Amino acid sequence: MNKKILSLFVAFSTAFFAFSQATLPTSCDFTGSALPAVGWSSNLAEYYTGSGNPAPAFKFGATGRYLLINVASAPGNVTFDLTGNSFGTGSFELQESVDGTTFTTVATYGNAELAGGSYFSNNKALDQNSRWIRFIYINKAGGNVGLDNVVINKVTVTQQQMAVMVDGTQSTNNASYIIGANVGSNNILPFDVKNEGSVNALTINSIAISGADASEFSLNNTLSFPLTINASSTENIGIDFTPTSAGTKNAVVTITSDDIDFPVFTFNLIGYGDNLATEPTEQATSLSFSDIKTYRFKGNFIASPNTDGYLILRKKGSPITEVPVDGTTYNAGDVIGGAKVLKSTNNTTFYPNDIIAGTDYYFAVFSYNGLGSGRNYLTTSPLTGNITTLTDMIPASDYSGINTSSPTLVSDLHDIIAPHFQNYYSDYAAKMAEKFYGRDTINGKKVVTCTYTGNNYQYDYPFNFANSGMSREHTYANSWFPVTDNNANYYSDYHNLLLVNQNDANAIRSNYPFGEAVSDVIQSIGGSKFGKDANGNWVYEPRDNAKGAVARAIFYMAVRYTENGQNWKLPNYISASIAYGQEQTILKQWNINFPPSNFEIARNDYIDSLQNNRNPFIDHPEYACFIDFSDMNHFIDGCGSLSITKEQLEQAFIVYPNPASETIYIAVDGTQLISYRIIDMEGRTVKEEATNHVIAKEISISDLNKGMYFIQATTEYGEVSKKIVIE
Repeated sequence: MNKKILSLFVAFSTAFFAFSQATLPTSCDFTGSALPAVGWSSNLAEYYTGSGNPAPAFKFGATGRYLLINVASAPGNVTFDLTGNSFGTGSFELQESVDGTTFTTVATYGNAELAGGSYFSNNKALDQNSRWIRFIYINKAGGNVGLDNVVINKVTVTQQQMAVMVDGTQSTNNASYIIGANVGSNNILPFDVKNEGSVNALTINSIAISGADASEFSLNNTLSFPLTINASSTENIGIDFTPTSAGTKNAVVTITSDDIDFPVFTFNLIGYGDNLATEPTEQATSLSFSDIKTYRFKGNFIASPNTDGYLILRKKGSPITEVPVDGTTYNAGDVIGGAKVLKSTNNTTFYPNDIIAGTDYYFAVFSYNGLGSGRNYLTTSPLTGNITTLTDMIPASDYSGINTSSPTLVSDLHDIIAPHFQNYYSDYAAKMAEKFYGRDTINGKKVVTCTYTGNNYQYDYPFNFANSGMSREHTYANSWFPVTDNNANYYSDYHNLLLVNQNDANAIRSNYPFGEAVSDVIQSIGGSKFGKDANGNWVYEPRDNAKGAVARAIFYMAVRYTENGQNWKLPNYISASIAYGQEQTILKQWNINFPPSNFEIARNDYIDSLQNNRNPFIDHPEYACFIDFSDMNHFIDGCGSLSITKEQLEQAFIVYPNPASETIYIAVDGTQLISYRIIDMEGRTVKEEATNHVIAKEISISDLNKGMYFIQATTEYGEVSKKIVIE
């Protein structure tokens, strides 16, 4: 327990978790593309941005998709707006259920109602005994269904009906509440009983407090039973909490009455003496990692006894020394010093987001008890562990037959990456924006970064394009395609679709070629520019971190879809207003100057898991040197005329492991190895070999003495060296 904050606490009381049932009336207009936290659920939350009502609305995109609302009391009617398009022979229903298992149909909607594409209003009466209301796509035979402005009202009753109000809100049966107080002092939890019947009186037979720590709680108002509460009247009662010792106290309040729904009604009390829960005695154990990839891994640990949950912290590159503060609840994305909160959870399995290749990730797991401002962390000796993601996931055999000297290089690469599994353009938000680009940030938000500008944009989960301001950018512009079919795999190929901001990047770039804006810059957002290149042509220049990725995405599209008589060469004329094309020289220069980042490598591997094909120019950037993208023919001369700085070459030189004792591996990203030599500290060459333009080389060092050496690699861009240690 972090003692320093105890003096900051004052008494508190509040509900500590969301009820499973929605109190009536309940409603949702899906603002923020989110469902209410209480009582509303779905087997897939998607949002519909088409015709009619202001977006978003709830989207039903497949057979079996449903929206379910579990209510706490008798419903009266439900109102909602509905729309569809190209509905065909499909069927959509409004259903209700008493038990949540057996549903009956309230209304059925078919092509006659849903083919128009415009929202229409509905008002349907519900059975007063129903507690589950479900909207469900029974059979999809055409377009999607959109649902908006759902309101479920409470039935008007004349009979006695009890509403239990705790801390100012209507309680559901078996809900739980927390209350804190200093030891020896008291605090009152507001507690009222209301009769919502309009005619009959409500009789309360008893209100009892039981449980392990019942003596710490009492009714704040002296009552005589049976207690009569007249129609539309309220009895103010209150719960007094006077702790005799620190830590967690538990009790149950039971109300017996002649209520028509709940003749026996209970709610739970959780009291915190000295305003903090009892501190856990043990940390979780045995942190392990599995399913390790460049873009994902799974963490797992063994739970500790008598613990409510765990705060999991993460950090990139170094161990975690930070600790949480008692009395503070943290959301995913919150920052504690240099560490970030992965999640607060009672689950012992976790899947971090924002994972990239070849990176060290450190974790610390803290046990805690309590909720809200009563949360108490065990901060000594947290469970810790770390994992390094894979550097890449290139299948060993993918490029074994590729020869950059071969005149069939283009078709050879094409045959490796085609055909592939098609993912739909409409699925990009869920599959790419949310699952790969999205990461946690403060205030319970998530954030994505515009690829072109580097600017960040926050959003509320789940991601949708309408509210985030983002878009799917065709890097190889859609207007450059030699053929047009928005349902074809080239339109939705995720290797070509980059996540960018619509107004700050996509709309500015439009279908202009990429280049370096050196004059007349009229837009400069983040690290991007729109202006004229050295030839006086208007071009779009993305930030440096995106330049290599842009080039390699365009190279991929040109090779992947040059097939069946169609040539996807770079355009030399875009339109009457852009009477010039995309220069390949600048793209090849970017490909060299900005080799694949760990992020780009992870993205390539992740898309491979979705599409079952890779971008070969991320795996082997040097391949681009041997293709003339102006006609999609082999180019024997390579990239010898293009320049690369010494600093860039040094950054691209990889030696691992280092230190080493038996074997090392060397590679220079973006080029091939011509030869290498190992030099001792006296300047003598102790090992050398011509490597014949390989991508990477395994070198045995077991025959060399222990000590420090320099390894020097020769590439077509010059020589580069690095110090190594042989153990």
